[in-house]
Amino acid sequence: MANNFFGKTQIPSRLANLTNLTYLNLSNAGFRGQIPIQISSLTRLVTLDLSSLSSSYLEDGDLQLENPKLKVLVKNLIELRELYLDGVNVSAHGNEWGQVLSSSLPNLQVLSLSNCYLSGPIHSSLADLHSLSVIRLDGNDLSSPVPEFLADLPSLTILSLVDCDLYGKLSENIFKVSTLETLDLTSNKLLQGSLPDFPQNNSLQTLMLTNTNLSGTLPHSIGNLKSLSALGLAFCNFVGPLPTSMGNLTQLEYVDLSSNNFTGSIPSFHMSKSLIHLDLSQNVLTGHCPGVYESWNECEAQINGFEGSFVESYSVM
Repeated sequence: MANNFFGKTQIPSRLANLTNLTYLNLSNAGFRGQIPIQISSLTRLVTLDLSSLSSSYLEDGDLQLENPKLKVLVKNLIELRELYLDGVNVSAHGNEWGQVLSSSLPNLQVLSLSNCYLSGPIHSSLADLHSLSVIRLDGNDLSSPVPEFLADLPSLTILSLVDCDLYGKLSENIFKVSTLETLDLTSNKLLQGSLPDFPQNNSLQTLMLTNTNLSGTLPHSIGNLKSLSALGLAFCNFVGPLPTSMGNLTQLEYVDLSSNNFTGSIPSFHMSKSLIHLDLSQNVLTGHCPGVYESWNECEAQINGFEGSFVESYSVM
């Protein structure tokens, strides 16, 4: 039933008659109004997806969790492993939604509550959800530091807290979670810190810190991120040279280091034949850009302010 349009009607309460249902996906289907309390009686649900972010039919707040509230909706769903409520107006404080989830959903693996009008901070009780693998809370006004306990979640693979008004110093431990594949903290302008020495036993594939206040130099150990395919550090306060070890990142497809104060020469990216976007503009880099392949499709090598041998730009988009 996902990605259909049901004329902005309410979710039918008679779904509660499907007592053996384990998977319910009504995402982006044009529903509006209150989420019916009857869904809480579907006690065998493993996946519940009521998200409403990408449909052109929907407006903000078309689906609400006011009566019932989140607590009532999930209190009986003890088998639930995946919860997607992106774009649903939940309007709950950090201690409320955090404690509700940790006490009611002990088996939760995926928590996706982007743009739900949640406020922070992220409650420490979420640390009790030892199976939690995916956390997406983009676009909520969390207005708090990134909790250090997130680095202790043993199964964490995706942490996405884009545009959440996060502030304070980011703990280096979050970069060292061996299971973490995606870390996206983009557009948290008050978030401070620096990149750590990266261990060799890591799984990072996507590292996005664009438009934050992170600073310092890039460690040589960034070359240990052998699985990295996307690196976004634009509009930060990084300085110094780009480590030569970056030439070892053979899986890179997307690199945006623009608008920092990087200096020196550019490391060779020629081993990364998958690279399709390279933006090093608005830095103070010198020399020439090695390893630009004709096989780069839709690639953009922006080297504004670049001294020495100039590299032809390739079209992108």
